[in-house]
Amino acid sequence: MTDGIELRVHGLSGDLHRLPGENFSIHFRHDIVQLLGDPQTSKVAVLVTSEYEGIYKNGGIGTYYRALSEMLAAEGWYVILVLCFAQEHFTGTSDLAAVKHVFSANAVEQVLHLRPMHHEILHDLRYNETDQQGFGCLLLLQALIAHFQGAAVYVEFPEMLGFGFYTVQAKRAGLLGPKCIVAITLHSGCEWLYEAQDKYLEENIDWFWSVCHREQISFEQADLAFFPSQSLKMKLESYSWHTDHAVHMPNFVPVVHSPVRQESCGSEIPKGKVPLVFFGRLEDRKGLFVFVQAIKLLPSVLRDTLHILFVGKVVQLQSSQFSHLDSRQYIEQELSGVASFEIYTDLYSREAIQFVASLPEPLVCLASPQENFPNSSLEMGQLPIRLVISDTGGFQETLQLISRSASVYWFKPKSAQSLCQTLTRALTDSPQTIESADTAYLKQINRELLERKMGCIDRALLEVKHAIDSVQPIVTIAILPRQSGVYLLDCLASVEAQTYCNRQVVIFCTTQATQPLQQVLEQAGSLYPNCKFVHLDCDDAVLEVCKSLLKAERNGYFLALDADDILKPFAIESLILAAKRVDAAVVASPVPQGSHTTSASFAGGSLPGILNMPASGPGRCLASVQFLKRLGRTRGTDIRACSRELIAAATATGEVSLYFPFALCERKQPLVPPPQWYLSGQAQFQLEQLLAQVPASAWPKRQIHLLVSAVRQLLQLSASLRLQLQQAKEQAQLQSEQFQSKVQQIQASAPAQPTPLPPPPDNTLHLAKIEQLEIEIAAMQSSKFWKLRSRWFKLKKHLGLAVDE
Repeated sequence: MTDGIELRVHGLSGDLHRLPGENFSIHFRHDIVQLLGDPQTSKVAVLVTSEYEGIYKNGGIGTYYRALSEMLAAEGWYVILVLCFAQEHFTGTSDLAAVKHVFSANAVEQVLHLRPMHHEILHDLRYNETDQQGFGCLLLLQALIAHFQGAAVYVEFPEMLGFGFYTVQAKRAGLLGPKCIVAITLHSGCEWLYEAQDKYLEENIDWFWSVCHREQISFEQADLAFFPSQSLKMKLESYSWHTDHAVHMPNFVPVVHSPVRQESCGSEIPKGKVPLVFFGRLEDRKGLFVFVQAIKLLPSVLRDTLHILFVGKVVQLQSSQFSHLDSRQYIEQELSGVASFEIYTDLYSREAIQFVASLPEPLVCLASPQENFPNSSLEMGQLPIRLVISDTGGFQETLQLISRSASVYWFKPKSAQSLCQTLTRALTDSPQTIESADTAYLKQINRELLERKMGCIDRALLEVKHAIDSVQPIVTIAILPRQSGVYLLDCLASVEAQTYCNRQVVIFCTTQATQPLQQVLEQAGSLYPNCKFVHLDCDDAVLEVCKSLLKAERNGYFLALDADDILKPFAIESLILAAKRVDAAVVASPVPQGSHTTSASFAGGSLPGILNMPASGPGRCLASVQFLKRLGRTRGTDIRACSRELIAAATATGEVSLYFPFALCERKQPLVPPPQWYLSGQAQFQLEQLLAQVPASAWPKRQIHLLVSAVRQLLQLSASLRLQLQQAKEQAQLQSEQFQSKVQQIQASAPAQPTPLPPPPDNTLHLAKIEQLEIEIAAMQSSKFWKLRSRWFKLKKHLGLAVDE
């Protein structure tokens, strides 16, 4: 009961001028400091990528980052490259002319002085390589900012896999300082990539939901957001991404310098044959299957005049029909004895361009059914060669940029028949004179694009808010003792040591408190007389009690802690600063989870991910009192449930939220491993009941899109599991029948001496697989997504969206 309770507040004054980044700083090891350049450098560019042309033998995003680094270096920027998912460790040395230093995100322990807080997060992320790479990027960036003090630091990430998530959140929290600008550029995010590959089912759906959310959030919340093509922007808008703030920034043109015709790769075109080149990674996303089928559709008389050259990287195929083959095996299977062909793989981008340029009057095909802003067309479009290209927005925009239209033949995407007809027309048309691209014109394009990007960076630096008002809003800290409450006094001591003074502390006491806990509570009351005690029953919802407790408060914040949570120095101050910087309704911070977990505390995200979050729960959440009062009726009776409810409600209503990337408290007592990895049915039901109170008009379109997508994926996964179960049963039945038939044959022969029967087939593996599939299907059917399927379709209909199942 809370009516009539008056809370007394710590009345000390203070301000919020402390720079939060100082409390979470990190520095390079001494040998790396000696390797780095002059700390007085005024402009530092940190480029984060998984590929770089010159280190890896491929183009695409690697070519983009090479061109970007060269353009920035020419403008006097001190360029540093950070590689994700690198197979080797890069520790600062560089052989690249435009790049001063190369680091890899997996080498942080070799180059940085890591503090315990960093080891805690890296330990919790040890089984999640995507997040571990992203967190490593943040640590490297912090160390670079600390080294190049006073420099303007521009860091650019691709949106891919959400590598920039931790860095974007750190910038929003104020941890990177005012002279750091974080940009996200679109290349090929998961949702677009899966659609382009016709891949509509991801078995690891938890990973997929998390990555899709982090890609979107990073793009929407970065200081700068760039998209290379209007077609890619429209595609992301179809996934309900917000793109109004984004700037149209086509990729720099990789200028092809006067190639010399020579047999650079040893190709010998048979006499009288026309070289037909498939240019691009050898995969279905680049149109490999359509191209091969079109070749088979060509009249044999015309096909016999061709020598087909596949120039691209050999990869494992993703199509379910050919997933057992790599692209070389597929090409050999389909075209051996049908057409004359060769495969050229493992070339650097510039080597591949030189190779094509050396061919006698080649016909080059770019067959991707969807494209973002491909460098392949920027490169091939500069050469005086004939082009057969898929009629997609990405190709159209690239050729328009470089003003290439002569001898370009368009075909309908994904149509082998259309490609066959277009190849026939291109091969039989009278040859035309094609001029090479004007190098001076291409350089002028790049100069204009660079000026556009520099203008965006300069404006972003001017718009940075250098100060936050010094008003300290009141913070109510609710502490919930569990079991004996043995660490309650330590928890209170850590609160008392906080520099943030405008706070009030409430200790919740259950009516069934044990005798040891009663004694600890009495000690707490005598040691900390400003604390107040509120009694609640075991089944009382914690947030509902807090609403009643704070009904007289108009502003301020609320933070719930377990009694064994020990706040770190400046914890409350850091949370308040972060919340005030972005006017966040909820700020979440991780809590080290211990050796039984496989990832750091849940960071929020899509509603499918929230409903299926780890049972270990999210970290600790600071919430605004106004947001707390807007919540529907809650049911959580412990701190983890409170955090889940706050995160879920903020996501469902589109409230501003922020993830503080470092732990601000530590657990005195390690968590007991949960009985199951994911939330119980009861916990999911409680979240469902809370979300059901949100009016349909308040739901963000993005969350509806993700929920409907989740329903579709779960239905497909269920059907896939059922098919596997049926196939496993049929295989077991077939083996059983074969065994019985063999037994009958032996018995029918009636030998004079008894012949030992053959051992029965070992069906252990089949039976185990059947049992596992049955368990997974049962779990699928009990899923809240399954049970709420019809409800989500009704919601789609209410909002005027398509309701086809």
